[in-house]
Amino acid sequence: YGVSIVSPQYELIKQEIYDQMERGVTLYEGQGGFSKENIKILYCVITKLETPKIKRIIDDIDEHAFVVYHLIKDAQGGLTQRKYTRV
Repeated sequence: YGVSIVSPQYELIKQEIYDQMERGVTLYEGQGGFSKENIKILYCVITKLETPKIKRIIDDIDEHAFVVYHLIKDAQGGLTQRKYTRV
């Protein structure tokens, strides 16, 4: 899934996604359609099984964040795969 997140707490959400999920996050500049205010938009690629975890991270920081989940067919490069360590 691709996840778009709009929240004034974007820096904290971005850091928690990286720390807890080891996922890279892209930050876009945007503008509110009605408010015309400058906003930051986070975008992250996760697996379907990770949706409850990212929802929990976002809700714990900003329960009013605007979040959209996008089905994506494929993603390549960056931090699209989790890092697994062998024990």
